[in-house]
Amino acid sequence: MPTATDSHFDQANAEFRRDIDIQARVDDFKTQNGFPIALDEKDAPTVRALLREQIALESTNQGDGDTELIKLCCAQLFSLGLPEDIALIWDAKHASMDTACAVDVQLLCGMGLPDTIAYLHTKGESADRIRTRIEDCVRCGDFNGFAPEAWLKQYAVYYWDESPYAESL
Repeated sequence: MPTATDSHFDQANAEFRRDIDIQARVDDFKTQNGFPIALDEKDAPTVRALLREQIALESTNQGDGDTELIKLCCAQLFSLGLPEDIALIWDAKHASMDTACAVDVQLLCGMGLPDTIAYLHTKGESADRIRTRIEDCVRCGDFNGFAPEAWLKQYAVYYWDESPYAESL
């Protein structure tokens, strides 16, 4: 008959297996799909669909989504610098407390800080929260020295741990 200790062990073991599965999924996504950090625009629909799936899982029950995969998808969409991805990256950042910390606010600005703020001004009330958050972070110094290319290189090293790849960006 299982004891309380067995139940705790099973729970810890399940969490450990889940963590391994998450890392395996990130690794599989990086290698099997072959999507580099600097995403090709033709691959964006696949990344967006995966990100939406993970946002739904994570926002329904924190921990059900794959936070590292969410961050990777956001970084890849950031690499394209397309304004239509800003709201999706915002949704990813706000799916849970974990993603709020994991998804950097700078990932909202793949098209550059001035262009992003200018774009958000054109979207009216629907984009006010995003624009206000970015402007608050600018005032706090979170964007000091910000350059999308430099952030992209950091993500290349973070996810692929390959400095030569990052240098080629």
